[in-house]
Amino acid sequence: GQGQGQGQGQGQGQGQGQGQGQGQGQGQVQGQERELAAERHAAFVRLFEGTPWDPLPSAAPRVMREIDYNWLSEHLRINIVLWRLLVLKLLGRLEERDCRGVADWVLACQQPCGGFGGNVDHDAHLLYTFSAIQVLCILDCLGKIDTDKVARFVAGLQQEDGSFFGDLWGEVDTRFSYLAVACLSLLGKLDYINKKKAVAFVMKCHNTDGGFGAVPDAESHAGQVFCCISALSILQAVDVKGLNKDKLGWWLAERQVFPGGGPNGRPDKLADACYCWWVLAPLRILEKLQWIDTRAVANYILDCQKESGGIADRPEEMVDLYHTYHGLAGLSLLGTRYNVAAMDPVYQLPVDVVNRVFSKSTSNNAIMGRVELTDTINKCELATQTENNCEIAYKHNMARMFSIRKNGNLDEEALSTTTTLLETNPNFYVAFNYRREILLHMRTTNGAAYKLNMEKELSISEKCIANGCKFYWVWHHRRWLAVQLQGTMNWVHELDLCSKLLDFDPRNFHCWIYRRTMLKLAGHAFTDELLFTEKMVKQDPTNYSAWHQRSFLLPLAYTCTSELLVALGKELDLVQSVRSAEPTNQSSWLYYRWLTETILLCTKQAEQGGVAQRLSASPTKILKTELQKLCYLKPGKWVLLTCVHLRLLLLAVGEVVERTAVTADLQRLAQLDPPHALYYTFLLQYAAN
Repeated sequence: GQGQGQGQGQGQGQGQGQGQGQGQGQGQVQGQERELAAERHAAFVRLFEGTPWDPLPSAAPRVMREIDYNWLSEHLRINIVLWRLLVLKLLGRLEERDCRGVADWVLACQQPCGGFGGNVDHDAHLLYTFSAIQVLCILDCLGKIDTDKVARFVAGLQQEDGSFFGDLWGEVDTRFSYLAVACLSLLGKLDYINKKKAVAFVMKCHNTDGGFGAVPDAESHAGQVFCCISALSILQAVDVKGLNKDKLGWWLAERQVFPGGGPNGRPDKLADACYCWWVLAPLRILEKLQWIDTRAVANYILDCQKESGGIADRPEEMVDLYHTYHGLAGLSLLGTRYNVAAMDPVYQLPVDVVNRVFSKSTSNNAIMGRVELTDTINKCELATQTENNCEIAYKHNMARMFSIRKNGNLDEEALSTTTTLLETNPNFYVAFNYRREILLHMRTTNGAAYKLNMEKELSISEKCIANGCKFYWVWHHRRWLAVQLQGTMNWVHELDLCSKLLDFDPRNFHCWIYRRTMLKLAGHAFTDELLFTEKMVKQDPTNYSAWHQRSFLLPLAYTCTSELLVALGKELDLVQSVRSAEPTNQSSWLYYRWLTETILLCTKQAEQGGVAQRLSASPTKILKTELQKLCYLKPGKWVLLTCVHLRLLLLAVGEVVERTAVTADLQRLAQLDPPHALYYTFLLQYAAN
């Protein structure tokens, strides 16, 4: 399985896909292995047999309605069809009856622009276009579509900076970079885009902690790491300048949470079965899967099984189709002993499907890259009668919306209809798209109505955020409103809105991204924002989002190198003061790493600018002082690991370092933290050289 993502020839690419899907060394082994309830998982999926137009039979248990196939998931229908097919395919139980009529339904989801919507008549989007391509690949039906038309739709979403819009409404996200290049690669049409610029944008989203964010300056997230490293793999750019694969591999390895052994998506968060895919797949691409305890990951997935079938995000939670698929996909990367079909870690498709697609392609582009979707479907908790009434009203309003939209209605009535829909389901992206069409039409035809309705739209948007604060669509719509109203927007209110939401959920990365956007648009004083984030980290030292915000703010607030160095020195004191409350939390230690690396960077910048002699303190002296402080602390994992980090930093700039101390600390770490023992072995070899 060597060299996945290099794409050196069709035959070699296929061989690499097989190797990556089925082999590679496992990490440290702990605990008793569980058994996979394959038959029960297949039965769980088949509870929802039926046509793709109405996949939920009336006989399905009520609990199943609440988890996956309820009426609020109409806009996700194509994802649901895909996950169902993939579960059966992974379990080796996909039959002709499971595929009957699916391809024709997928074709009915295609829009005139060439892209696919989440359901019939729903607007085209990259999210659903890639899902459609995946379904057609599984069914061996790619030949039924005009691939040039689809490729033109995808390529038309690339922007001058190399990023991609998700659709015509302008949301940018590294998810879309991945979806675009993966889609075009499977279609053999990568030459439709500017690959060099696509790589450049992805690298702009690379963070100093090793991970990747959704946009530049956004905090690292395992889902975004998967998207970015997979996109780079397809574009043959895993070795691009600036990408530290070892640091990224370490960041991913630290996502594993003990006790339990499951991975999380960000530091100091709970484990979740879906990250068994989002974390393991990039580790597989990087060939660093041995840096984690893979048996513990497998057992975590198997502990999330239920007797009735299906896999939950955590053992104590309810099962759903999303986590059932991603749990099984994660197992597929851990070898053949679980009898799960091998998955390609880049394309999110079974290896045999990807091999078949590429064996049919005549394009050299096709073989490149061989190596919060919403986190769960809405779980409705309404009483049966209330739910039935809501469902009837919702479906009636949705049908009415599609009807008046086809008739070209762009008036107050149309706004009222979509308002009712969004009050029930703030995750319905088509309703937001239609509202923007109506509002832009009013701007050119009735200025007074436009002004009045835009003011109302802010209020409606706030209600949608309150009801769905983790939905991508509601935040994109709010950003769109802020840009449209930039001259009259109440920025103080927007920041207050973010503050209230972050009081409720301090780790909501959607809100943090929006807050950064507002700071830039409003020209807000960065020093004021530093006070806000200081309050947040003092309230909760494990708030990685707030620490990341400080790393974004400090270089903007202090543009003079000497002033920045003074500020960074004060940050070291802040970290020390809050870390004493929770000395084992990852977030403050990761931020401390950023501080020490940035202090050394100040040295280089000062030397290049000829002002090194003006610095109030030598950066290397600061690091040596910090190292001495750490030596007085109890030698736990993060203390020892940070001592190693500081010594390696000093060694890199030519300082004399006691190498035996590095060796001793790493040997002690291997004893304290056996799941990551092979990572520490790697560091020993690195330090020796």
